[in-house]
Amino acid sequence: MPVRLLHVSDLHADPRSAFDQRVLVDGLLQDVKRSLADAPFDLIVFSGDLASTGKAGEFEAGRRNLLDRLTEATGLGPDRVVLVPGNHDVDRDEIDRVYEDGLRLRLTSHEAIVAALDDDRQVSQALARLAAWTQFTDSYYAGVQRQAIAPGGWTMRLEISGVEVGIAALNSAWRSTGVGEEERGRLLVGEVQARTVLDRIADCPVRLVAVHHPFEWLADFDRKEVRREFERAGAMVMTGHEHEADPVHLVSGLGNSNHDRAGCLYFGIGYPNAYSVIDIDVPNAKTLVNVRTWQAKRREFDTGVDAAKGGVVELPLPRRSDGQLTVPHGNVAAVLVELIRRTSVVADHLPDQRCSSVSELLVPPRFYPAPFPELAAATMQRGEMQVDQADGLAMLAQNRVVVLVGEREAGGTAAMAWLLEHRHEADPTRPALYIRFDLRQGKRVIDDDLSAAAARIGWQPDRSVELPPAMVGVDDVDAGSEKALGRLVRHIADHPNSRYLLGCHSDSSRKVMEALTEADVGPMRLFLGPLNRPSEVRQLVRKMLRAPSKALADKVLSVLNANRLPRTPFLMAALAAVLYAGPDIQTLDPTAVIDRYIDLLLGRTDMVYVGRFDYRKREHLLEHLAGQFTTRGVESVLRRDAEAWIDAYLESLGDRKTSPHRLLEEFSSSAGAS
Repeated sequence: MPVRLLHVSDLHADPRSAFDQRVLVDGLLQDVKRSLADAPFDLIVFSGDLASTGKAGEFEAGRRNLLDRLTEATGLGPDRVVLVPGNHDVDRDEIDRVYEDGLRLRLTSHEAIVAALDDDRQVSQALARLAAWTQFTDSYYAGVQRQAIAPGGWTMRLEISGVEVGIAALNSAWRSTGVGEEERGRLLVGEVQARTVLDRIADCPVRLVAVHHPFEWLADFDRKEVRREFERAGAMVMTGHEHEADPVHLVSGLGNSNHDRAGCLYFGIGYPNAYSVIDIDVPNAKTLVNVRTWQAKRREFDTGVDAAKGGVVELPLPRRSDGQLTVPHGNVAAVLVELIRRTSVVADHLPDQRCSSVSELLVPPRFYPAPFPELAAATMQRGEMQVDQADGLAMLAQNRVVVLVGEREAGGTAAMAWLLEHRHEADPTRPALYIRFDLRQGKRVIDDDLSAAAARIGWQPDRSVELPPAMVGVDDVDAGSEKALGRLVRHIADHPNSRYLLGCHSDSSRKVMEALTEADVGPMRLFLGPLNRPSEVRQLVRKMLRAPSKALADKVLSVLNANRLPRTPFLMAALAAVLYAGPDIQTLDPTAVIDRYIDLLLGRTDMVYVGRFDYRKREHLLEHLAGQFTTRGVESVLRRDAEAWIDAYLESLGDRKTSPHRLLEEFSSSAGAS
């Protein structure tokens, strides 16, 4: 026997329209009773706008005049009724306009929504506008088992006619201000809400989603993400809001889904109000949507011939996408682009515009099977001119664990981001996760870091079970901490279905390889090489300036060659920035380049620094301090705290002679007061 649903939406309960609304509901109940002669109803879905202005009294009126009468007529209880909020269920008097303006400006990306929905305080503030709705539904569903998900969604499972039915109720009104058409293209569901509820019911043969707003009312980025989740899950989606019945079956490369946009139950006694009866025939893999339209002159509901021929639309039963669930490549790329923007000297000088790939920010790195100086020397001895490179992407595809080795200033983080993005593009079945090597103690440190990385790309695996297969990048692996290294190695050994890219500096690579080999995980080493070719310098300059500049590229090459400077991405980008700023310099040592670059960032290009740290140590210390500011989320610190950070850094190097106080004095004297 098919699973039969009654889909109703948009009552807009209002004392001023109570009489006309009762006439509509009377007509609805008469039509429902006629349908009961054919088959009983198994579920009632009300997809939003029970109230008119979100006041408590309106919800109680909606319950008395519609919900209670429907459950009485169909013999169903609240456990067989699905309710979701709409924009008319928002109490506009409860919206804090200042807070609302802040949310509107901030919630403009996938990452911002993930962060907001992970903060209980922010969720509570955002849901204040739906307080009366929440109080009403908590009372209505008293004793009904539902699994909640922020911001106001929930799931439930039912067995109907021997078929397990998964129900996902989504809140699309948490960002609504009740201003009507102005909200088109601005509302949010949030991929994290959609994915989480759908993952909970993924194994059910029938997966029902109730949400008030159709796709076109969501912000562009959210619309794409939410549609992907619906089609990935093979969901049957029931919406309202548009006041027009329109059942459709959507298919794309992502999957397929059914959408039943219900008509409005009440928008005036003379309006073509409508509702739907849906029969889900699982054995025959089809769905019949019977649209019923209000006939104003006859004061009754009848066949909705304006919606479809005979008022009935037949749709195929949507199915889950075949194969492994994937994370959209755009999500992965966005996180890696942000990583490069935070850490790359090149990104400091790029125009403030949206980039969809790390390749837009980076010169493609070069990889070798052994340290470049060794290969270059051997090549010259053989009388050859070209050093054979290694295919880093092929190595990642063929090996479970790859150790990427580079010097401290060689651009290892950027190379890792480049590899992770391109590998995920080739194999999207393994979400690419980037984390940093963590020295904290605890059994769940790595699991927690991976969960946070997964959330950043919109992936919400069940933390109660083993992490699904992933492509994990662990940056700055340090052999100096045996406990932390041992913990990482054990994690890799315990997760044989995942692949790992470990970034480390050359002074740690031997111990890292030994630990991995001892654990029998079969590591392979990949070495990051320098940028040697003039074409690469020109690419770097072009990415920084967003325009070709052969003259500047030639000047950079001239200074590099004349002074035998290391051809690292950091130093070359710094040199390009310094030379582009104006100085016509032909004699610079590496420390002076770094100094002038820092002065350029500070707006003080007239200083010359003479310090006790060479440029390599100084660059690494600056990177360490920048990381402290980023991880702690602060823009300024007390001097004693800065000295403590430097002291910890020196301690990690085994340097007990250098004074943190003096070192900070040298930085201050070069940069000026800040």
